[in-house]
Amino acid sequence: MTATRKGTAAQLAIGSMTHQGRVRTSNEDATAALLPPNIPNGCGGLMIVCDGMGGHQAGDYASNLAVNTVVSHLRNTPADALSPGRAAESLHAAAEAANAKVFGDSGTIERAGMGSTLTAAIISGPVLALAHVGDSRAYLLRDGELALLTTDHTWVADRVLKGALSREEAESHSKRNVLLRALGAGESVEIDSAMVQIQVGDVILLSSDGLHGPVSGADIASVLGALPPQQAAAELVERANAAGGPDNVTAVVAHVLSTEINDPNSDTETDPGATLADGGGFGPRLASAVRRLSHRG
Repeated sequence: MTATRKGTAAQLAIGSMTHQGRVRTSNEDATAALLPPNIPNGCGGLMIVCDGMGGHQAGDYASNLAVNTVVSHLRNTPADALSPGRAAESLHAAAEAANAKVFGDSGTIERAGMGSTLTAAIISGPVLALAHVGDSRAYLLRDGELALLTTDHTWVADRVLKGALSREEAESHSKRNVLLRALGAGESVEIDSAMVQIQVGDVILLSSDGLHGPVSGADIASVLGALPPQQAAAELVERANAAGGPDNVTAVVAHVLSTEINDPNSDTETDPGATLADGGGFGPRLASAVRRLSHRG
């Protein structure tokens, strides 16, 4: 789907798909894929993927609560706070609010221990702002190169980073799904943030771990590069299910159509090159696009 605000071109075409998978009996993933006019002026799009955890349907409750809290918080955020230079800060504040809400609602027996991952993105002019906790992911495809923009907050990812496990060992390790961070696990949580300079033609993907487990990076890149957003999201979910569908699976895909600020009344200007620093670990075409921050909220 696309949207156009009077006097300016739509920034994005966006599509989403979620499925319970072939093994699970319920879907604990929750998602949002919003375009103007359902988001404040100045913001070109909002994408969220949350993967809940907890028994007695608490995971479903937690993920939906997190999505709804982020959306509500941002809808009550002034438009100037969603400008390219401030969008990451505002999204971080929304993620903090989601953590507080999920943690605050976990005081009953039915919801004790519930939590959720969160990967959320705001597109504001030439900037993609990210907030991330857990093992859902954000990717960027540019000129056929797929970059992972987030870090999995899992026990095995931490061991790989420290050199104690190989990537091959991590893929089949019994603790590969053990999270080190999640919304609702405590009164505060460390939230990863990033600002990414985007350009026309870029493709953004947010996904739950039910996708990037069964589907390879090469296949993800192939689908994102070949299909429009809604078809790409559906195809990625179908491929995860064809590979066994061991978990709930969600994909939100956006094509960048414009990097103009989506507010005809705004005189805000930005120079992404002046504010976005190197993001090591990416290929040569993307290495200078990413600035990472880390916050405890």
